[in-house]
Amino acid sequence: MLGLTTTSQAIPIDQTITQNNDQLPSDPILDQAFSFRELNTNPTSAASITFSVQGDFDGDNDNISLSVDELSFGTWLNRNLVDDAMTRPANDRGNQYLSILMETAVIHLVTFSGLVPDGNLDFLFYYFSLIENAPNRFGDFDPAQVRVQYEASSPAVPEPGATFLLGSGLVSLATWRYPNNTVKLFES
Repeated sequence: MLGLTTTSQAIPIDQTITQNNDQLPSDPILDQAFSFRELNTNPTSAASITFSVQGDFDGDNDNISLSVDELSFGTWLNRNLVDDAMTRPANDRGNQYLSILMETAVIHLVTFSGLVPDGNLDFLFYYFSLIENAPNRFGDFDPAQVRVQYEASSPAVPEPGATFLLGSGLVSLATWRYPNNTVKLFES
């Protein structure tokens, strides 16, 4: 049996989804879902997931539960450093009316490979308590964002030499199997 040598390249994947909350400033923020579709299903590295939110997160019960498909990242911004995969902001505590809060978590390759076999990832921001909209300095309300970054392999492409060897081997087999027919092919 012929062994084909193939080449594949690492492809950087970097996709971001941003959603703005169109509620009034005093209304609570609704839960937000972020759906990534048609992702490359051949990851070759761990995935870096960056979460960004803005809102009034200064109360004791103002926090967010973050998850992707069946995987939970824990509860973010609840002033408890041991129940989530996030390390920032300091003391796992939010603020009121300040800049966008951002944190990055890593999903190891084995776990991430199990999440993307269909090419889809569904993130959920579940907001606890009554987290109010807080306008940023541009007047926008509560942009929430998820960014997914990882490397993936492209489909394997046969090298030209291996393709030539395979093709010439098949022609030789056809010539050997049907010697009388091949002669007729070249005679007119």
